[in-house]
Amino acid sequence: MSHHAAELDPLDILSSRELSSVTFVRDYLQLLFDGPKLTVMTDPMIVIADARYSKDTPQFCNMLLKCIGRKVSRGSVKQGEVMTLAFDNDFTIEVSLRPEDYHGAEAVILDAGPNQWYVW
Repeated sequence: MSHHAAELDPLDILSSRELSSVTFVRDYLQLLFDGPKLTVMTDPMIVIADARYSKDTPQFCNMLLKCIGRKVSRGSVKQGEVMTLAFDNDFTIEVSLRPEDYHGAEAVILDAGPNQWYVW
């Protein structure tokens, strides 16, 4: 669901931007892209080829940190299913948008600047 009208897919804002930092907060993550910020409340999954790393997987943090400095090659949203961010190192971050996986009212918030934010 979007709280800002736009003709383009909101994730196009992240296309070709580098992930500049990852902040681990008690029960959510913040991913910064040299300006835009993605706050992820639903536990993400890191996908590399056939390997999948959940928050409870020992290598999850290491795999997520390997995305820092990498560019977003594409993003997509399948409403009610999944948000996907693919990076130029063939790593993918997936966030479930299935209602049963939400920990609160939102799964993801994209803050793209003044008066440009999106909520799923």
